[in-house]
Amino acid sequence: MTSIPGIRALVAVPAVAWLPDLAWGCATCFGAPEDPVTTGIKIAMLSMLGVTMVVLGGIGAFMVHLGRKSKSVHASKSPDRGNHRGD
Repeated sequence: MTSIPGIRALVAVPAVAWLPDLAWGCATCFGAPEDPVTTGIKIAMLSMLGVTMVVLGGIGAFMVHLGRKSKSVHASKSPDRGNHRGD
């Protein structure tokens, strides 16, 4: 029995061969720099990259904050207050 992807390939290959206009890429695929779709995709990619950088920056800042907080808490504890082990 033939699978669904196999059937799709049997339909798609002759369609592309007999109707080459269906196989043409859009302006973005061809790299038309002045096309509004290309400009929109560029803006969308930069926006997603910006959001990703903001989130990763927030995670990094939180890690730095935790490191500094841990260092200050650890430095404020003294051994004579009974915070060490071995007693």
